[in-house]
Amino acid sequence: MTERQLQRLLENRPRYEVVPLVDQAFLQGLLRASARACRRRQAAEDAWRRVAPAGLVPSTTVEAFDCGVLLVRVQEPAVASELRLLRAVMERRLAGLVPGLRELRVLTGPAVAQDEA
Repeated sequence: MTERQLQRLLENRPRYEVVPLVDQAFLQGLLRASARACRRRQAAEDAWRRVAPAGLVPSTTVEAFDCGVLLVRVQEPAVASELRLLRAVMERRLAGLVPGLRELRVLTGPAVAQDEA
């Protein structure tokens, strides 16, 4: 191929316009929804610290607050058992502090990494 042929090929090649996959309004809505979810989770975590028995709070981790369900993970089965006994009382108190809370779930065992799930 000569240089002239190469130049002609380059000049006549199709030109593609770069089009964004999502628009700015969609991204802003997504960021707002994400920020709301973070605020709800933080509010649920703060309420958990206020409602849970003070001696058990250090051994608990709030994993998620989604669709009205607060997931709390503990390492020790004895702590999980005690929290399950107090669950009804804590759910009522949490419902007064966290709008939309329907249920408290206590999970036992180590946290599962996101890439393993």
